[in-house]
Amino acid sequence: MSATSPRLSAKLSLSSIVLFGVAYMSPAIVMLTFGVIAGASNGTTPTAYIIAAAAMSLTALSYGKMARIYPASGSAYTYARRTIDPHVGFLVGWAILLDYFFLPMVAWLIQSVYLNAQFPGVPVWVWLLINIVVTTIVNGLGIVLADRVNKTLMTLTGLGIAAFVVLCIGHLSAAPPASFTAPLWNDSTTIAAVSGGAAIAAYSFLGFDAISTLSEETVNPERNIPRGIFLAVIIGGLIFVIVSYVMQLVHPGGSFEDSSTASYAMSVLVGGKVFADIVNLVVIVGGFASAMAIQASTSRLMYVMGRDGVLPRGFFGRLNARFNTPLLNLILIGAVAMLGLGLSLDTATSFINFGAFLTFTMVNVCVVVHFVRQWRRRQRLSRRQVRRAADHRRRGRPLSVDPARPHPHSGSGSGGSSSASSTWRCSRAASGALRRRCTWRSGPSRRRRRRSASVESMKVRGLIQSSETRELTAEADDAESARALIEEQVPEGFDLVQVHNAMPRGGRVIAKALIRPAAVREIEAEGADYASARDALRAAVPADHRLLSIVVA
Repeated sequence: MSATSPRLSAKLSLSSIVLFGVAYMSPAIVMLTFGVIAGASNGTTPTAYIIAAAAMSLTALSYGKMARIYPASGSAYTYARRTIDPHVGFLVGWAILLDYFFLPMVAWLIQSVYLNAQFPGVPVWVWLLINIVVTTIVNGLGIVLADRVNKTLMTLTGLGIAAFVVLCIGHLSAAPPASFTAPLWNDSTTIAAVSGGAAIAAYSFLGFDAISTLSEETVNPERNIPRGIFLAVIIGGLIFVIVSYVMQLVHPGGSFEDSSTASYAMSVLVGGKVFADIVNLVVIVGGFASAMAIQASTSRLMYVMGRDGVLPRGFFGRLNARFNTPLLNLILIGAVAMLGLGLSLDTATSFINFGAFLTFTMVNVCVVVHFVRQWRRRQRLSRRQVRRAADHRRRGRPLSVDPARPHPHSGSGSGGSSSASSTWRCSRAASGALRRRCTWRSGPSRRRRRRSASVESMKVRGLIQSSETRELTAEADDAESARALIEEQVPEGFDLVQVHNAMPRGGRVIAKALIRPAAVREIEAEGADYASARDALRAAVPADHRLLSIVVA
């Protein structure tokens, strides 16, 4: 991709991505599914939502961890591809497409069915076409416009839900419930029933992970994406628990004449038929916001897979030059959604469930793999060995500590012989980066040195290194390429200390690194005992140097 090619622009703030995640989950769904979950959990809907929220919070933490490591818009596809294997990433990408590709179709179809029920004079296919066209136009004109529309729709949805809760509380003040704890646990509650209700409630949280597909369009994604994912789950969970608790107080137990219309019957009970129709419109508004967020996230996932060559790059990996949006992907999603008229909701939903929960599983597996690799790396290499490994890869030979004491692998020296004088001791290491693990041993054993030094005085030696640092910067399409450019800039005789990635320029990763001189030298000090010799050695360290190690001379 050339430097002049259009790129995703970082425009979204933390509040924007949180609202995108909450809109994706569609907070009004708690009213639609209340009857089903209450029946399955024997009248403990809020408890079922609490359990589901706790489980989803753990997955949200996993998403946050991976989003901090890989701030790209590919979501679970990118995490599996870079953490485990490109082939695994390919399979995860296709699995997540089952979720993301069919979910817009289901969202638009459900919304069209509700609009047809509210306005029966207009056929379902007309409402479906209107929903698809309007949503595609909003998303196609840019992420900023989509953000503004989403905030407006979510505000209206929130006001509608709040009005419903207030009327329910007013109803409860006139007819107080027999128990305020019954919605959480009652006589007919069982662990199996609550678990079954929680399994259904977990579907209400599907979509919070879509925030990770907006990484390249978010300001400071390493910080905001993990926070946004977790906040979306927490905010959505609070809405679900509070609303379901109030509804369960209004209607205790899990028996309904028709569980699918329980929320409408409750709206009529607390506010009348006009209010019930208004609540239906609020649900429709929330559904439009959800469909818009779903289509936006799906198009970004397809764009990243096209950019990586998993999907045809010429079609899926292109952005509109004017609006910097994957316009072709948006149009394709809308066109495929029209096929929803020939599918049942049960068939389309089965694809969504498989893809969503497989994706959750793979993200958690990626976190485990990442931490296992980190733990093994810490076990194999100390901090000094990490610096030497980097130097070995950069120069093709190990680093000599001091001209007076060349490393045996550099062509001179004792090569690891065990004599009474100072020498290098080398052994085979498990790491592929360092072919040998080498340590500096000075003179006889520590016990013998201390015994001889106790007669006269104690002498210690220390290795010091300059603490002055320099900064390097590089810019590339992804974090790995940016780090490679940084490593190429490290001059001879310097070590790479720290690399930090940022993404302020429309998806371009800017890496900033600190380097310091690699050379170390030895200093000596003497004292009456070890403590005084050590203090004298520390006092002899120059202000612009740091002490690496102390050994008894």
